[in-house]
Amino acid sequence: MIKIKNSFYKDYEDLLIKNDKLSEEIRQLKYSQRLAESQIQTFIENEQKAKEDKRQLENTIKEQEYEIARLKALLNIDRTNHGIPTSMTPIHKKKVIPNTREKSNKAKWGQIGHKKHKLEKFKDEEINEIIEHGVEKCPCCNSIEIKKTGEIKEKDELDYKIVVVKRRHQFIEYECKECGKKFHEDIPNNLKEENQYGPEVQALELTLMNEANVTMNKAQKVTYGLTNGEIELSEGYIAKLQEKPQKD
Repeated sequence: MIKIKNSFYKDYEDLLIKNDKLSEEIRQLKYSQRLAESQIQTFIENEQKAKEDKRQLENTIKEQEYEIARLKALLNIDRTNHGIPTSMTPIHKKKVIPNTREKSNKAKWGQIGHKKHKLEKFKDEEINEIIEHGVEKCPCCNSIEIKKTGEIKEKDELDYKIVVVKRRHQFIEYECKECGKKFHEDIPNNLKEENQYGPEVQALELTLMNEANVTMNKAQKVTYGLTNGEIELSEGYIAKLQEKPQKD
């Protein structure tokens, strides 16, 4: 009877120990479960945040793309696509001319069979400058014993040059023998200063600004370049010149 009792108590203690171990294991499992659930929740939150960040980044990219397109459109504005003066088109920019012609497979430039357009040889009476090109020795043997055959190869050239004129007007003074009064021809208003720009200079500036839509600054530079630095107008003079016809 005592042996049975002792065996019962031993089994009971073993069960208590096993129960304690199982309880500890359950506690550890619950802890691991809570930890896993927390990690899963963090992962879900991070994923949602990543999606939100991605959406905001896509919106930012779209806004930047729109702004870039808007700025490019502003940079591309010129006289060919907007009602602004030609002078506002940058010099380095290619002027795009609207073309409604349909594209074809024809080669660029002149077409086969079309008459070639070229400058015709000048008539003799049109020539106002002759430049003779001669040689001093034979290009074959370098001999200087050469003579003219009387034949001439002629090639014409059409060009122009700017001639700066420094003109002086002289108003001859007279004296009346009867009354002794001294006088000269009336000096016109366009010659009232000691020195002034002539009508050709004024016409050039007005043409550049009003016909070619060139700014005052560039008109000044064009004139300076054409005259090889001889005529350097001030912007103030050009501005007054532009105002003058409007007052007349």
